[in-house]
Amino acid sequence: MTIPFNETFHTCLSIGCLAYASYAFVRTPETLGLLGVSTALRMRDAKYANPSPGMDAITWMGVTTWRLGGAFAFVLFTGVSIIPQELTLGDCITRCIAAVYLRQRSRSFREWVEKIEHVHLLTWCVRAFLLSSACYSIWRGGGDARTVFWIFAGAGALAGILRLAESSRSDVTSDSKHTRVRSMSKSNQAVSPDMAPATASSVERVEPASAHDVDDSGARAWRAWAPLQRTSTISVS
Repeated sequence: MTIPFNETFHTCLSIGCLAYASYAFVRTPETLGLLGVSTALRMRDAKYANPSPGMDAITWMGVTTWRLGGAFAFVLFTGVSIIPQELTLGDCITRCIAAVYLRQRSRSFREWVEKIEHVHLLTWCVRAFLLSSACYSIWRGGGDARTVFWIFAGAGALAGILRLAESSRSDVTSDSKHTRVRSMSKSNQAVSPDMAPATASSVERVEPASAHDVDDSGARAWRAWAPLQRTSTISVS
């Protein structure tokens, strides 16, 4: 299948977008931390630190392209320029495997896609338009209608697989976060006042309650202190 682009135009577009993305990647100081250069050269400045734990080079190149050129440069680079002019079944299979692996194994990629969901969907729309144009050219050129049908069916299956990979992995990550939060909450509730530290510096000041809390015997009622929610402390002089 041939994408309806002039060969020279497509070549210049691909080279230009790759050069632009490479420049954005190299000029960003955090790239040195991602590649381990700052660690090897003992560069202690915070601007040379790794951008985030688990960040991969592919996602980071997209992030730096976005930072330098905005959404337009990002869509042009990821949605148009990386598509070969002559698209074969082998290209589709290779790209599908790589895309699924990236969505399943890279947490940074999933988080980045969630932040730019609308632009990410726009890249899919651009690719769908290019695919439709190519199929229309095949049909106008006397191609078999069944061939066009199977191309659309394969593209739809690929898009569905990738979206499923994104959503399923995001659900697993979200469930694991909620599980950790619930377990931490239960462990905090399990702490009793008897297990609280005995030092005076770690105990919240106990203040008397209001007058209506005084019981019949005239003893003054006191509010219980919470060792895990310290708002004011007393110090030992």
